[in-house]
Amino acid sequence: MSDLFFKFCSHYINLDKNIHLISSCNYDTIATDKKLHHRFSKHIYIWGWACSKTIWSKYEYVISEERIKNILKNSQNKSKTYKRYLEFIIKKCREINSGKLDTWDYQLSFLCLEKNFKCLVPNVPLSENIGFDLSATHTIGIKPTYIKKRSKSLILDDFIESKKIDIKADNKVEKKIYFPTIKFKIRNKLIKWINKFL
Repeated sequence: MSDLFFKFCSHYINLDKNIHLISSCNYDTIATDKKLHHRFSKHIYIWGWACSKTIWSKYEYVISEERIKNILKNSQNKSKTYKRYLEFIIKKCREINSGKLDTWDYQLSFLCLEKNFKCLVPNVPLSENIGFDLSATHTIGIKPTYIKKRSKSLILDDFIESKKIDIKADNKVEKKIYFPTIKFKIRNKLIKWINKFL
């Protein structure tokens, strides 16, 4: 974790006390607005993050079917991409509930969708996941191409729009992480193969 992450957190929290979740990684995706050096996302970026007591006090490992029913009801007027992501998170939460999956982060994603909490994301990576190898619990294998080395520099904005989610950036992340296209999968495998020989 970079000291710049603490600087990033402190700066933006001073601008808006209602920020409850901050990421130090960005999955190689920057703000759609080229004038900004940050963005807000509906996703949780867990490879380096900070959250407020407000969020963590509401966190539960098991997501009840009643909560799932309520969030589905409240998402009827949402976009197709939102609903697709929500269904993905619900599927994972149900797998955790049944013991098929052992992790904690999908429940946090569910909570943030449920409460409409947004995640503040930097344009540059302020941490780096070094846990990709055969002994890893969840990240077995070669490090994905969207994980970059942490930045040594940081530009901070003088203002923040905490009510706006960067939908275009979120869609890019979903294509990389949650719903990769065949083209993206092939491209990613080629890059990994080439990197073996560099």
